[in-house]
Amino acid sequence: MPAIVDAHSKGQRQNVHRLALVMGKYNVLLASLMFVPIWFEAEPLLRLWLSDVPQYAVVFVRLFIIWAFIYSFSTGYYLALFATGKIGWRTR
Repeated sequence: MPAIVDAHSKGQRQNVHRLALVMGKYNVLLASLMFVPIWFEAEPLLRLWLSDVPQYAVVFVRLFIIWAFIYSFSTGYYLALFATGKIGWRTR
């Protein structure tokens, strides 16, 4: 995050974009270490945890994993947005 803020304060927009993209890629890579095994073993994990698994619980877990991947990729751009100091519209 400090690198994104520093690049933005120096007016290096291309560098801010590059850093946000790299941060998103690393976040997805690290998240995949946890989410990929859960994707393939969702049903046994839910059976271990709940014993009586609801009908669409596995689908819900997989949809959540898809959402988490998208969110983890966009965190770099959120930090770039916060580096601008113009976040008033996000707090209303």
